[in-house]
Amino acid sequence: MFFKVDFTKAYDSVRWDYLLDVLEAFGFGNIWCKWIRGTFSSAKASVLVNGSPTIEFLFHYGLKQGDHLSLYLFILIMESLNMSFTHAIDECVFKGVHLHGSTSISHLFYADDVMFIGEWSDDNLKGIPNSMEAIRSKFFNGMEP
Repeated sequence: MFFKVDFTKAYDSVRWDYLLDVLEAFGFGNIWCKWIRGTFSSAKASVLVNGSPTIEFLFHYGLKQGDHLSLYLFILIMESLNMSFTHAIDECVFKGVHLHGSTSISHLFYADDVMFIGEWSDDNLKGIPNSMEAIRSKFFNGMEP
């Protein structure tokens, strides 16, 4: 069974509260986390309408595309997702495909996409949607299967 997940506008939909939790979990210090939080809360933008800028507004989630730091922050988020999927596999929520001997494969990450590869079973069919809903609500503000 193959199941592909595309995190729609992944950079734009990252939840800041989750990102800060990830930084703390990976051992980033309090000062570093405050600095990152400051870059989020100070981000403003405006839109050009007929050549004139609108009033500036604040962002409430998402990472800035093209920002060098955002790339590394996004990698940390995707690694936390990998760890969550690995935990789900260890808990038998999803069963991957066994290859030669003890080697198995269950999921692959590429940029902002995930491909699940698993045994064809009712448990896997039920486990994927439940896992995806938990991930969508916790990590991102948008996701399309």
